[in-house]
Amino acid sequence: MSQSDIALFPHAEDRYAGFVSRAFAFIVDFILVLLINIAVSFSIRAVLGFFGLNNLKVVSDFSASRLADGIALIFPFFLQAAYFIGAWSIFGRTLGMAVIGIRMEETDRPGSVTLARAILRYLGMYVSFIPFALGFLWVLVDGRRQGWHDKLGNTVVVYSRTARRYHLKRVAAQQSAKKSEKIAARSIMPQ
Repeated sequence: MSQSDIALFPHAEDRYAGFVSRAFAFIVDFILVLLINIAVSFSIRAVLGFFGLNNLKVVSDFSASRLADGIALIFPFFLQAAYFIGAWSIFGRTLGMAVIGIRMEETDRPGSVTLARAILRYLGMYVSFIPFALGFLWVLVDGRRQGWHDKLGNTVVVYSRTARRYHLKRVAAQQSAKKSEKIAARSIMPQ
């Protein structure tokens, strides 16, 4: 933890993003990937329909519309992988994470995430999902709020600077309230 993090987050566990923040970020990302997939699938069907290629035989009994159906089934997996791995390795966060105010960094060095760790973390998401999503729920009990996919990718999810500013304001307000209580308590107590 850097010196600025110590100043902003007196307790190290306050620096790590919790389950709810991460879940909301994932929901935003899921909706975004879903909308992109729908747009691509609709575009392919519109082009095939416009040019009258729906019933065109591509291979023996395999029509172009069936090929479009196959692409619509496979494309989301490639889109999802490209979106998450690319966003994590280039920006350190996805759009959903940016909206919520969290980012991802490596456990041994703060800052950007390497492509290899982003790939490991992405594959770890499937590992985390397999046993009844227990790997994702692990965030609730881990000290650094790491899921199994975080542990596999050797990453942590932390609050970003904008979220830190909000947190700092909240902490300052709490400290101000405590000071006010102490002053009020001293003025009430007889000397």
